[in-house]
Amino acid sequence: MKEVGKIWHYDDKGRRVVAYSFRPLYQQTDKMGVIYYANYFLFFEAGRVEYMRHLGLSYKKLEDEHSLAMPVIETYCKYRKFALYDDLLEIHTTAEKHGKAKVKFNYRIIRENDLIAEGYTVHPIMDMKGRLVKIPEEIENLLH
Repeated sequence: MKEVGKIWHYDDKGRRVVAYSFRPLYQQTDKMGVIYYANYFLFFEAGRVEYMRHLGLSYKKLEDEHSLAMPVIETYCKYRKFALYDDLLEIHTTAEKHGKAKVKFNYRIIRENDLIAEGYTVHPIMDMKGRLVKIPEEIENLLH
């Protein structure tokens, strides 16, 4: 298990995986100290942002330098086990091309080798006027 805030990457059967360790905050739990289900989507966002940043293309750079956006148009989460406040968790993120103009990010949240939740988000690549655009080469290179 890695320390909190550690980011690392590895190869899994030819797919690039970026992993990030964190501890859920008290505010992210319900009365029983269990992570509230909707917060897993915030964890997915953190995994996606760190995936892109770790590989050299932050969301800020995507927007500021390329004038592109990646809104979420589809999301899914399968809860396998519950997580608690102060658990040391890892989010493992992969990305893949999803058609000519969309990217799909896949997530696995793990606690000590136990799969807690898994899911995905789908994002079209859009210009700042809201028009769909083909995946730019710089982004496509991150998907291998």
